[in-house]
Amino acid sequence: MLALGGISHGATYSFTTSAEYDANFREVATGGSIGHNAGGYLSNTGVNQTVVVAYDTDGAGPGTTLYPVTIGTTLSISADVKMNEAGSFGFYFSGVGGGSTYLALINIGSGNDQFRFFSDGVMSNGGAGTQDFSNNSTNPLNLGESANISASFEVLAADAVRISMTANGQTFLRDYTGITLPPQVEIAFRTYNPAAATLGTDIDNIVVTDPVPEPSAIGLAALGMAGLAARRRRA
Repeated sequence: MLALGGISHGATYSFTTSAEYDANFREVATGGSIGHNAGGYLSNTGVNQTVVVAYDTDGAGPGTTLYPVTIGTTLSISADVKMNEAGSFGFYFSGVGGGSTYLALINIGSGNDQFRFFSDGVMSNGGAGTQDFSNNSTNPLNLGESANISASFEVLAADAVRISMTANGQTFLRDYTGITLPPQVEIAFRTYNPAAATLGTDIDNIVVTDPVPEPSAIGLAALGMAGLAARRRRA
C-alpha cells in the first residue's frame, strides 16, 4: 500500500555553493569537464564530451538514491538549461534490479530542436540505447538563452510506463507497454557538447520530485483507513 504521509516531496538545487552539488549529485560518466561555477550553476565545458550526473542525496559517498516504483508512481526532474552552442541535454530514468533504462533527450541548436526517447541505454557510460521516438520542435530554443527542460517517468500499469519531456512550451511523450517494470529507478541528467562546443552547457535550478501516487490510489488507501477506524469503533 502507498503511504499517505509524505505523498510528494520536491527538492530544488540552485547551486549557490559547490557543497550543494557535492552533497546531492554523483558524477557517473565524465571526463572531468563538469563542475560548479562560482556564478551559482553547473557547467559542462568539455569538448566532444558526454557527461552523466546522478541525483544522489549521499553525493559522492557510498550508496545511491533509488526510488521504489509501483502503479501510480510518478518521478519528475527539471532544470534551467542554457546551451551556448549546439548539443543535447536529457534525463535518465534508470531501472535498477530489472527492467529498462529510459532516456528523454533534446537536441538543441541545429535547426529545429529534436525531441528523442530511448530505451535500454547504459547510464554508467552515457549510452543512449535504442531510439524509439523522435519529433522536431516547432518552437526551437535559442542558443545562449536559458530555458526550463523537464521530464517524467509515470507508471501506468504493471507492464507500462509513460516517458514525457517538456521544453519551451512543447511536450512530447511515449508509452512503453508490455515491459518489465523496474522495481527501483535512479534519476540522472545527461549533457553532450560536440567538438565545436567550447562554451559548453550551463545548468541551474534542478528540481527533483519524489513519487506521487495516483489520486485513485490515495482514495483507495483513505477508504481502507476509514473502514479500519469504523471496525475499531464497533469493536
